[in-house]
Amino acid sequence: MLIASKVGRSIGILFAVVVCSFPKAASAQSTTTTAPFSASILNTCTNETVDVSGVQTITSNFKFDNSGGLHINFGIVTKGTGVGQVTATNYPFSENDLFNVQATSGAGEFTIRIKMRMRGPGSIDNWDMTQMLRLTLTADGVVTSSIDSTTTNCRG
Repeated sequence: MLIASKVGRSIGILFAVVVCSFPKAASAQSTTTTAPFSASILNTCTNETVDVSGVQTITSNFKFDNSGGLHINFGIVTKGTGVGQVTATNYPFSENDLFNVQATSGAGEFTIRIKMRMRGPGSIDNWDMTQMLRLTLTADGVVTSSIDSTTTNCRG
């Protein structure tokens, strides 16, 4: 559930970024902002929902090249702490997200990579999750390749 809403939110952010960057300028534009973050995340290693809060640093780079190609790199780094809803266990939390769009002449490649980590106090309750979504499209909108994978690990 969290992963699907995260990808949906990510695609919405990418769409907003693309729309906002439409004035064609060959020069690169870059911004960095910070924002508070909070979410409830299931630690699948302990089967406990953890309430996480912290700060996100959001960095974006946009560029239209001289050939009209669109290049967007968007990164979110989240650092925070969480508390288990049942056990009140403390969990340091980190997340690193990458959103990338490379589009030329109507064709494009779109990449979303999400990495989350919660460190628990025990030997197997460190939770890692990596999700990757990558699409390559022709100018006609035909998907020529796609990768959609999610992996989770419990580590000591």
